[in-house]
Amino acid sequence: MQIERTTLIPGTEQSLGEGNSKPFRAQVRLSTGGIITVICKRLEQHKIAAECFAALVLRGWGISTPAPCLVLAGNEVLYGSQDAAYPNLKQRLGWSDHLPDQYKEKLIVAAATLLASWSQTGVVVAADEAIHNVDRHIGQVLWDGGEPVWVDHDQSLGVADLPDRNKLALLLSACGLHNQVQTSAVSHALTLSDNGLLEAAESAAEAGTYQFAEFVANRLPALASRVVARFPQPNDLFAGLQ
Repeated sequence: MQIERTTLIPGTEQSLGEGNSKPFRAQVRLSTGGIITVICKRLEQHKIAAECFAALVLRGWGISTPAPCLVLAGNEVLYGSQDAAYPNLKQRLGWSDHLPDQYKEKLIVAAATLLASWSQTGVVVAADEAIHNVDRHIGQVLWDGGEPVWVDHDQSLGVADLPDRNKLALLLSACGLHNQVQTSAVSHALTLSDNGLLEAAESAAEAGTYQFAEFVANRLPALASRVVARFPQPNDLFAGLQ
């Protein structure tokens, strides 16, 4: 799949009011002349590259992720993804930074409960570990009551300046809901393939994908061990007996 190169249609922008990249919804014109709606983000070039490559790889692994595109807006090149038109999980649950802490805690547990119930969560935990996505929070999961859609990968592939975390595993573990997802995540970590990595890098070459294919390929052999380490470990049965 080649990265679609599109052109922003001025006057169609609608701010989404969330995120450091100031995302907005807009209509763009395809190279074929058609018009679609996308979510645009202003990012540094290496983060646009990470978004494009990660989206192609995750789609290749069967994960519900919007198709990426490049958006020409005057002299700027923006990252775009096809608009799923869903609220994100924070919005769906009614999250607000102004809520009392006890309500936030309940919403966090509700989000974790939903995540634990979805069949794709295990493979997404493994995939996030493979691409080293350190910022998968609940605002990056779109949900309309059916199958979730997973978005925003600009904090992956070694381009992020954030702590080394797998946020899905951390959230599920903190809520005591990790057991069923851990098994699925480890199983998928053993089966994710490097097939398609080079093709994804070539497809996104226009975005400047650096050495992302090699980066992910180098993480795959030990991926199951990496995933296991993200979850609580069983207590040592012999602890305290010596």
